[in-house]
Amino acid sequence: MVQNKKTSSKIQKFLSGKGFYIALAFCLLAVGASAYTAVRLDADPEPEAPYVADGQNEPDVNWGDQQANVPATDVPDTRAETQAPAETQTQAPQQEEPAESGYQLPLGEEISMDYSNGEMVYSKTMNDWRIHAGIDFKGAADAEVKAIAAGTVKSVKTDEMYGVVIEIDHGDGIVARYCGLAKDPTVSEGKEVASGDVIGRVGVVPCESSEESHLHFEVRVNGELTDPLEVLGKAG
Repeated sequence: MVQNKKTSSKIQKFLSGKGFYIALAFCLLAVGASAYTAVRLDADPEPEAPYVADGQNEPDVNWGDQQANVPATDVPDTRAETQAPAETQTQAPQQEEPAESGYQLPLGEEISMDYSNGEMVYSKTMNDWRIHAGIDFKGAADAEVKAIAAGTVKSVKTDEMYGVVIEIDHGDGIVARYCGLAKDPTVSEGKEVASGDVIGRVGVVPCESSEESHLHFEVRVNGELTDPLEVLGKAG
Protein backbone atom coordinates (compact mmCIF):
# COMPACT_ATOMS: atom_id res chain seq x y z
CA MET A 1 0.00 0.00 0.00
CA VAL A 2 2.87 2.37 0.68
CA GLN A 3 4.41 1.72 -2.68
CA ASN A 4 1.17 2.49 -4.51
CA LYS A 5 0.89 5.88 -2.85
CA LYS A 6 4.38 6.76 -3.95
CA THR A 7 3.67 5.76 -7.55
CA SER A 8 0.45 7.81 -7.69
CA SER A 9 2.33 10.79 -6.29
CA LYS A 10 4.95 10.49 -9.09
CA ILE A 11 2.27 10.38 -11.85
CA GLN A 12 0.61 13.48 -10.43
CA LYS A 13 3.87 15.33 -10.45
CA PHE A 14 4.55 14.26 -14.08
CA LEU A 15 1.13 15.33 -15.27
CA SER A 16 1.44 18.63 -13.46
CA GLY A 17 4.68 19.24 -15.36
CA LYS A 18 5.43 17.93 -18.92
CA GLY A 19 2.33 15.71 -19.04
CA PHE A 20 0.12 18.66 -19.77
CA TYR A 21 1.92 19.39 -22.99
CA ILE A 22 1.83 15.79 -24.13
CA ALA A 23 -1.94 15.60 -23.67
CA LEU A 24 -2.33 18.84 -25.60
CA ALA A 25 -0.32 17.39 -28.50
CA PHE A 26 -2.59 14.35 -28.69
CA CYS A 27 -5.65 16.56 -28.81
CA LEU A 28 -4.21 18.63 -31.65
CA LEU A 29 -3.40 15.49 -33.66
CA ALA A 30 -6.95 14.18 -33.24
CA VAL A 31 -8.46 17.50 -34.38
CA GLY A 32 -6.15 17.59 -37.44
CA ALA A 33 -7.02 14.07 -38.49
CA SER A 34 -10.73 14.83 -38.28
CA ALA A 35 -10.37 17.97 -40.40
CA TYR A 36 -8.35 16.17 -43.07
CA THR A 37 -10.94 13.40 -43.37
CA ALA A 38 -13.76 15.93 -43.79
CA VAL A 39 -11.87 17.77 -46.54
CA ARG A 40 -11.26 14.50 -48.47
CA LEU A 41 -14.91 13.53 -48.33
CA ASP A 42 -16.11 16.93 -49.63
CA ALA A 43 -13.61 17.20 -52.47
CA ASP A 44 -14.85 16.31 -56.09
CA PRO A 45 -13.40 13.12 -57.52
CA GLU A 46 -10.73 13.62 -60.13
CA PRO A 47 -12.37 13.44 -63.61
CA GLU A 48 -11.40 10.55 -65.87
CA ALA A 49 -9.44 11.34 -69.01
CA PRO A 50 -11.72 11.49 -72.09
CA TYR A 51 -11.48 8.73 -74.70
CA VAL A 52 -9.59 9.76 -77.83
CA ALA A 53 -10.08 7.59 -80.93
CA ASP A 54 -6.95 6.84 -82.83
CA GLY A 55 -8.76 6.25 -86.15
CA GLN A 56 -8.02 2.51 -86.17
CA ASN A 57 -9.44 0.88 -83.09
CA GLU A 58 -12.95 1.83 -82.14
CA PRO A 59 -14.22 1.46 -78.57
CA ASP A 60 -16.69 -1.19 -77.62
CA VAL A 61 -20.11 0.41 -77.69
CA ASN A 62 -23.02 -0.79 -75.64
CA TRP A 63 -26.03 -0.32 -77.86
CA GLY A 64 -28.48 -1.01 -75.09
CA ASP A 65 -31.98 -1.56 -76.42
CA GLN A 66 -31.21 -0.61 -80.03
CA GLN A 67 -32.76 -3.07 -82.48
CA ALA A 68 -30.31 -5.49 -84.10
CA ASN A 69 -29.93 -6.15 -87.84
CA VAL A 70 -31.48 -2.86 -88.93
CA PRO A 71 -29.74 -1.77 -92.16
CA ALA A 72 -28.36 1.76 -92.34
CA THR A 73 -29.95 3.88 -95.04
CA ASP A 74 -27.57 6.82 -95.08
CA VAL A 75 -24.39 4.96 -96.05
CA PRO A 76 -23.33 5.33 -99.71
CA ASP A 77 -22.73 2.11 -101.65
CA THR A 78 -19.17 2.25 -102.94
CA ARG A 79 -19.07 -1.32 -104.21
CA ALA A 80 -18.20 -1.82 -107.87
CA GLU A 81 -21.15 -2.94 -109.96
CA THR A 82 -20.81 -6.54 -110.97
CA GLN A 83 -23.13 -8.69 -113.03
CA ALA A 84 -24.37 -11.79 -111.32
CA PRO A 85 -23.32 -14.93 -113.17
CA ALA A 86 -26.12 -16.44 -115.20
CA GLU A 87 -27.53 -19.60 -113.75
CA THR A 88 -26.63 -22.67 -115.68
CA GLN A 89 -29.67 -24.73 -116.38
CA THR A 90 -29.19 -28.33 -117.29
CA GLN A 91 -31.83 -29.33 -119.72
CA ALA A 92 -32.82 -32.92 -120.01
CA PRO A 93 -32.17 -34.26 -123.50
CA GLN A 94 -35.32 -34.19 -125.55
CA GLN A 95 -36.42 -37.43 -127.07
CA GLU A 96 -36.71 -37.29 -130.79
CA GLU A 97 -40.18 -37.98 -132.05
CA PRO A 98 -40.37 -40.66 -134.66
CA ALA A 99 -40.38 -39.16 -138.12
CA GLU A 100 -43.64 -39.41 -139.96
CA SER A 101 -43.62 -41.71 -142.97
CA GLY A 102 -45.14 -39.06 -145.23
CA TYR A 103 -47.78 -41.52 -146.44
CA GLN A 104 -51.52 -41.42 -145.93
CA LEU A 105 -54.15 -44.12 -145.95
CA PRO A 106 -55.87 -44.69 -149.30
CA LEU A 107 -59.33 -45.32 -147.84
CA GLY A 108 -60.56 -44.80 -144.28
CA GLU A 109 -59.03 -46.63 -141.29
CA GLU A 110 -61.18 -49.77 -140.98
CA ILE A 111 -59.54 -52.98 -142.15
CA SER A 112 -61.59 -56.07 -143.05
CA MET A 113 -58.61 -58.38 -143.73
CA ASP A 114 -54.92 -58.04 -142.82
CA TYR A 115 -51.78 -58.85 -144.73
CA SER A 116 -51.08 -62.57 -144.15
CA ASN A 117 -47.27 -62.25 -144.41
CA GLY A 118 -46.88 -65.47 -146.45
CA GLU A 119 -49.34 -67.52 -144.43
CA MET A 120 -52.33 -69.25 -146.01
CA VAL A 121 -55.81 -67.93 -145.15
CA TYR A 122 -59.21 -69.22 -146.14
CA SER A 123 -61.00 -67.46 -149.00
CA LYS A 124 -64.77 -67.63 -148.82
CA THR A 125 -65.08 -66.52 -152.44
CA MET A 126 -62.62 -69.03 -153.91
CA ASN A 127 -63.36 -71.68 -151.27
CA ASP A 128 -59.70 -72.45 -150.79
CA TRP A 129 -56.61 -71.47 -148.78
CA ARG A 130 -54.31 -68.87 -150.23
CA ILE A 131 -51.92 -66.05 -149.37
CA HIS A 132 -53.50 -62.66 -148.76
CA ALA A 133 -50.88 -60.38 -150.30
CA GLY A 134 -52.35 -57.04 -149.25
CA ILE A 135 -54.63 -55.13 -146.90
CA ASP A 136 -58.39 -54.87 -147.40
CA PHE A 137 -59.62 -51.37 -146.45
CA LYS A 138 -63.36 -51.43 -145.84
CA GLY A 139 -65.34 -48.78 -147.75
CA ALA A 140 -68.72 -48.25 -149.29
CA ALA A 141 -69.11 -48.78 -153.02
CA ASP A 142 -68.10 -45.69 -154.99
CA ALA A 143 -66.12 -44.24 -152.04
CA GLU A 144 -63.11 -42.18 -153.10
CA VAL A 145 -59.72 -43.88 -153.25
CA LYS A 146 -56.69 -41.59 -152.81
CA ALA A 147 -52.99 -41.79 -153.63
CA ILE A 148 -50.90 -42.54 -150.53
CA ALA A 149 -48.15 -40.17 -151.72
CA ALA A 150 -46.92 -38.31 -154.77
CA GLY A 151 -45.89 -40.52 -157.67
CA THR A 152 -46.28 -41.54 -161.29
CA VAL A 153 -49.00 -43.85 -162.62
CA LYS A 154 -47.26 -46.90 -164.08
CA SER A 155 -50.33 -48.68 -165.41
CA VAL A 156 -54.12 -48.77 -165.42
CA LYS A 157 -55.52 -52.22 -166.34
CA THR A 158 -58.31 -54.67 -165.68
CA ASP A 159 -57.34 -57.96 -164.01
CA GLU A 160 -59.51 -61.09 -164.06
CA MET A 161 -58.92 -61.72 -160.33
CA TYR A 162 -58.60 -58.15 -158.94
CA GLY A 163 -60.74 -56.04 -161.22
CA VAL A 164 -59.54 -52.53 -162.22
CA VAL A 165 -55.98 -52.14 -160.90
CA ILE A 166 -53.89 -48.95 -160.81
CA GLU A 167 -50.14 -49.20 -160.17
CA ILE A 168 -48.33 -46.07 -158.96
CA ASP A 169 -44.58 -45.68 -158.50
CA HIS A 170 -44.14 -43.59 -155.34
CA GLY A 171 -40.34 -43.48 -155.52
CA ASP A 172 -37.67 -45.05 -153.31
CA GLY A 173 -38.49 -48.43 -154.83
CA ILE A 174 -42.09 -48.35 -153.56
CA VAL A 175 -44.81 -49.40 -155.98
CA ALA A 176 -48.45 -49.59 -154.78
CA ARG A 177 -51.34 -51.53 -156.39
CA TYR A 178 -54.86 -50.20 -155.84
CA CYS A 179 -57.16 -53.15 -156.71
CA GLY A 180 -60.91 -53.55 -157.14
CA LEU A 181 -61.65 -50.04 -158.42
CA ALA A 182 -64.76 -49.03 -160.29
CA LYS A 183 -64.57 -48.56 -164.06
CA ASP A 184 -63.25 -45.37 -165.63
CA PRO A 185 -60.70 -44.26 -163.00
CA THR A 186 -59.69 -40.60 -162.92
CA VAL A 187 -56.01 -41.20 -163.81
CA SER A 188 -54.20 -42.70 -166.75
CA GLU A 189 -50.79 -44.23 -167.38
CA GLY A 190 -47.90 -41.77 -167.07
CA LYS A 191 -49.87 -39.18 -165.09
CA GLU A 192 -48.21 -37.49 -162.11
CA VAL A 193 -50.24 -37.53 -158.91
CA ALA A 194 -49.88 -35.72 -155.61
CA SER A 195 -50.41 -37.18 -152.17
CA GLY A 196 -54.15 -37.37 -151.48
CA ASP A 197 -55.24 -37.05 -155.11
CA VAL A 198 -58.38 -39.06 -155.92
CA ILE A 199 -57.39 -41.76 -158.39
CA GLY A 200 -60.63 -43.77 -158.51
CA ARG A 201 -63.56 -45.16 -156.56
CA VAL A 202 -64.36 -48.42 -154.77
CA GLY A 203 -65.65 -51.13 -157.11
CA VAL A 204 -65.48 -54.94 -156.92
CA VAL A 205 -62.59 -57.35 -156.28
CA PRO A 206 -63.66 -60.50 -158.20
CA CYS A 207 -61.58 -62.97 -156.14
CA GLU A 208 -62.90 -61.43 -152.91
CA SER A 209 -66.45 -60.61 -153.97
CA SER A 210 -67.95 -62.58 -151.04
CA GLU A 211 -66.33 -60.09 -148.66
CA GLU A 212 -67.75 -56.70 -147.76
CA SER A 213 -67.15 -53.83 -150.15
CA HIS A 214 -63.49 -52.84 -149.90
CA LEU A 215 -60.24 -51.76 -151.58
CA HIS A 216 -57.55 -54.43 -151.91
CA PHE A 217 -54.22 -52.60 -151.48
CA GLU A 218 -50.74 -54.11 -152.07
CA VAL A 219 -47.24 -52.66 -151.76
CA ARG A 220 -43.95 -53.91 -153.20
CA VAL A 221 -40.62 -52.51 -152.07
CA ASN A 222 -37.87 -53.14 -154.61
CA GLY A 223 -40.11 -55.83 -156.09
CA GLU A 224 -40.77 -57.65 -152.81
CA LEU A 225 -44.24 -57.91 -151.27
CA THR A 226 -44.30 -55.96 -147.99
CA ASP A 227 -46.84 -55.31 -145.26
CA PRO A 228 -48.54 -52.11 -146.49
CA LEU A 229 -49.04 -50.86 -142.92
CA GLU A 230 -45.29 -50.93 -142.31
CA VAL A 231 -44.68 -48.80 -145.39
CA LEU A 232 -47.43 -46.41 -144.37
CA GLY A 233 -45.99 -46.15 -140.87
CA LYS A 234 -49.20 -47.51 -139.32
CA ALA A 235 -48.00 -50.94 -138.20
CA GLY A 236 -48.99 -51.77 -134.64
